[in-house]
Amino acid sequence: MKKLIVSLTLIFVISSSCYGAISEDVGVYVRKDVFEVYMQNLNSKMDTILEELKAQRKDINELTKSVAVLSKRMDGLEDRMGDLRNDFYLWLIILGIVLGLPFFGKLYEEHKEARKSSFTLDDVQELMKKLIEENNVKLERKFQV
Repeated sequence: MKKLIVSLTLIFVISSSCYGAISEDVGVYVRKDVFEVYMQNLNSKMDTILEELKAQRKDINELTKSVAVLSKRMDGLEDRMGDLRNDFYLWLIILGIVLGLPFFGKLYEEHKEARKSSFTLDDVQELMKKLIEENNVKLERKFQV
């Protein structure tokens, strides 16, 4: 058991030693005034980039406003085109009704005549009476002869 504990301790101790990452130019030092100049240059470049971003943001806002105006105009144009299309369809329907009116008039007259020629209950009763009378007349002739 001692051997196991000792071997585990050695493994943990040896494996825990790590090699730190250091740059190879340890001997190169930057002076404070040179560092400050680099930082000022960096800050000035960042300021110019921020100013350009603000200018682009203003341009984008102007573009969105103009696109909104154009979209409103397009909506109005679509509404007018829709109205024109509806008017065109309305005129086509009226033209179809005017052209189809004589055909439907003839069809209505034929239907009206066909309705007149159909038998009603009164017509059937009259026909039955007439047939019964004719039959009675024939029977009377037969019996009289």
